[in-house]
Amino acid sequence: LSGIIHVIDCVSGSILPLPVDTEYLALSYVWGPPPETGSLKQAFRKFEVLKNVPRTIADAMAVTLLLDYQYLWCDRYCIDQDDPVTKALQLSLMDRIYEAAKVTLVAGSGVDDSYGLPGSGTLPLVSRDTQSQAWIGSHRVIPVGPDIPTTVRQSKWATRAWT
Repeated sequence: LSGIIHVIDCVSGSILPLPVDTEYLALSYVWGPPPETGSLKQAFRKFEVLKNVPRTIADAMAVTLLLDYQYLWCDRYCIDQDDPVTKALQLSLMDRIYEAAKVTLVAGSGVDDSYGLPGSGTLPLVSRDTQSQAWIGSHRVIPVGPDIPTTVRQSKWATRAWT
């Protein structure tokens, strides 16, 4: 996939072609409102630094660096959305892109890319939901929520077309 796909260089914040023999992480998440197309198009075409990325993207970039990797792939920023030919090619490679990633980060919380990655990433950290509890006399009562597969199935992330 080197030279075919683009990645975010998490050190510089720029979008560039995946260097040869380089490992990368991928991000699976729910898109939010469209970014400023002018700034994204300019960053993509000139390999300039991305600015004002949503919290989930910024957190994923930080986690990528914390895991000692430099490159992150996420579809909205690494596929040129304004070039229909390139976009069609990249979409046909989605399975290979995720398969080749060393790790895929999954943003399963929140409803879009503004939520962040709870418990990790940029500061201040997004807190994880705390388990509700109640005291009845000297007994603490903690409700048992749905199991993990049910929680994932009910998430906004699970409505996506892939990953």
